[in-house]
Amino acid sequence: MTLRMNHRSVNPNVFKSLLALEQSAKNSGLDHKLYELIKLRASQVNGCSYCVDMHAKDLLSMGESTERLLLLPMWREVPIYSEARARRSGTDRMRDEAP
Repeated sequence: MTLRMNHRSVNPNVFKSLLALEQSAKNSGLDHKLYELIKLRASQVNGCSYCVDMHAKDLLSMGESTERLLLLPMWREVPIYSEARARRSGTDRMRDEAP
């Protein structure tokens, strides 16, 4: 098992910046479920099982369907994600363009 880095102690300024980003996103007017779906997709792309588990549980508690969670990795091919396709596209594009 790989040990996880404690991001709060390694670089507290980065953690503070992440918290500020989270607060800005919450205040942006973006639908909360959509925002959580974006975070879940980013966690899937990054391969963080801890975050995938956390965001999936958060979405289920918000009333999101299991079907939508299971189909999220295939969001381009399924019609249930058409309303938010462009926003999630940015999540995947950031990954593809990363150095």
